[in-house]
Parts: sequence; C-alpha cells; structure tokens
Amino acid sequence: MTEPINATVARMIRQANSASASGDHAEAQRAAREAVQYASRSVQHRPTRAAAHYTLAAALWADENASMDEAREHAVRGLELATVHTDEYYLAMTLLARIDAGLGNLESARALNENLLDIYTHKNRRRGIADVLRSMGDLALKENNLAAAREYFQQGLAIYESGVDDPLNQAGLLLSLGTLAYREGAPEQAQQHWDMARSIGEMHHLPQVVRSAQQGLDLLAEITEDEP
Repeated sequence: MTEPINATVARMIRQANSASASGDHAEAQRAAREAVQYASRSVQHRPTRAAAHYTLAAALWADENASMDEAREHAVRGLELATVHTDEYYLAMTLLARIDAGLGNLESARALNENLLDIYTHKNRRRGIADVLRSMGDLALKENNLAAAREYFQQGLAIYESGVDDPLNQAGLLLSLGTLAYREGAPEQAQQHWDMARSIGEMHHLPQVVRSAQQGLDLLAEITEDEP
C-alpha cells in the first residue's frame, strides 16, 4: 500500500491474499470479510477501509462460484473510499472494470478501461498500460470482435516481452490469447499460449493460473481424442 493501514486489518488482508493465492477461496473470503467488518467498526482511516473492501472484492472475483454482484458492491466501495490518483484507486478501477465485463456491463467496463489507459499513458506507466490492454482485449473477446481482441493482446504482450515484470497479468493475457486462438480455430496456437501461461504459473507459484491453463489444455486433448 502507498499509505500505512491499520496493522490488524493489514494482517487480515495478508491472510486473505495468501489463501487466495493458494486457491482457498473460502478462507480468502472469510479473512477479507473479517477485515471489512473490523475496518468498518474500528478504523476511521479511509485507505484502510478501501483496502479491506478491495480485498474482499478480489477474493470474490477469483471464485467462480461467488456472487459477482457482491464483488461489484465491494469494488465500488473500495473505489469510493480510495484516495484519488493513488495506486489503490487505479487497482480498484481495474477490478471494477473486470467485474463489470464479467457481469455484462460492457459500456461501464469500456469507460473505466479507456479512463485507465489515458491515465497510464499520460504517466508512461507501461505495466499499467499492458494490464489495461489485456482487459480491453478480454472485453473485445466478449463482444466477439476477435480482430480487436488480438490487436489489444498483441500490444500488451509486446510490453511484457520488452521486460515489464508482471507474471500474474502476463500469464492472464496468455490465457486470453489461448482462448482467442481456440475460438479462431487455431488449436496449435492455443496450446502454445496455454503452455506458456502454465509455465509462468508454475515458475511463480500461481496455482489459479496453472489450473486455468490446464483446463484449456485438457479441452484441446479431448478434441484430439474425439477426432477420427
């Protein structure tokens, strides 16, 4: 965090993030809810409360069985409480954009992403630019605009390959590129992207990435088995 937060809430957030990283969604959400409750009851510091709400929104977003409407509520609250023009503010905007895209609120997601892209371009923050390009590609993919999705993904991948260190989002972009290639009827390209994502996930201990990549690879294997 760019600003100090209450030590108790910080500990709860670390517990939530650790559980989320290991794939224990129930524990991640339990710890994040505890952080929200404690911060709301005992802490007046707005960045602390913002961090707690953001953490719970992220924990819910990572769980495909959780309520995305609830995730959105906490992402919005985190954005409202965050100090404007801080990293926490931009992270909350990014998460909200992804949740909106997942919920089908495409216009809201597009506006948030375009705003973020303008901000990061103005600040020349290449890591942020790459992350937003990934989100914009995912949005284009949802709209079945495959050509636009590929352009966004390739621009983002070029930034990562130029030395920007962000394994989680680089792997996420590769997962999306695999999905795009699969939808384009290019299974070999899909396999290449999913293999690369899995390798990054294994190298950086990102179990959710590994699971997602393996799901794609298993899908390709099933198709191959079904071929005459």
